[in-house]
Amino acid sequence: MDRNEYEFMARAEEAHPWFVNRRRLIRGLVRRFAGHLVRPRVLDAGSGTGVNLADYSQIGAGFGVELDHEAVAMSRLRGCDRVSVGDLCRLPFRAGSFDLVVSTDVIEHVPDDVRALAEMRRVLAGDGRLLITTPAYSWAYSSHDEHLHHVRRYDARRLHEAFRLAGLRVLHCGRYNVVLALPLVLARWFADHCTRGENGSDVGRPVPALASRLLSRLWSLEAQLAERLDLRVGLTHMAVLTHE
Repeated sequence: MDRNEYEFMARAEEAHPWFVNRRRLIRGLVRRFAGHLVRPRVLDAGSGTGVNLADYSQIGAGFGVELDHEAVAMSRLRGCDRVSVGDLCRLPFRAGSFDLVVSTDVIEHVPDDVRALAEMRRVLAGDGRLLITTPAYSWAYSSHDEHLHHVRRYDARRLHEAFRLAGLRVLHCGRYNVVLALPLVLARWFADHCTRGENGSDVGRPVPALASRLLSRLWSLEAQLAERLDLRVGLTHMAVLTHE
């Protein structure tokens, strides 16, 4: 992506209710599964423009790693100085460097996802936690995913096999984005099959004020439920992992 696209994504990640409430979900999972970690060293693996990293830095000492130089430059402009340019499959950190590793909607972009997960495990301290979110349902792959450069979406079996091969143990695995799963899948299918031209992705598209308030309340409720319940349906997998 170029600078304009990254600026667009940064604005979306700051204000769009989907991203705002995904961060709320991550904080809830940290409270539930990583409460034993006091001021943890936190790595945002695939930190993009630094919006999430700024939030995670309230949990502990925040660090980021991102493949794209332009995104890293934008992160530093935001004041996120501890961001490195690096490949998730060859993380530029020593083993056991972090107590908490967070990677939200990233591994679906990586051709060798098992190697990336194994690298996250390598840099994770012995009693640390790895938090992952990633798109669900391989059959739901659409132009939305192509536009975002997704290599895949995950069925549960495929995702758990990747965790196993990477040497990770699942502490919690559930779903998020439940209520809107069917409408979104139908809308994307309709866009792919019943309209002309390039459809792209709906991520970050402007939301009218009333709809934004409704969506924010809906996703906030879902985040609270997903934090506490092991939901089995929804467009997004979420998992809390540790060393096998």
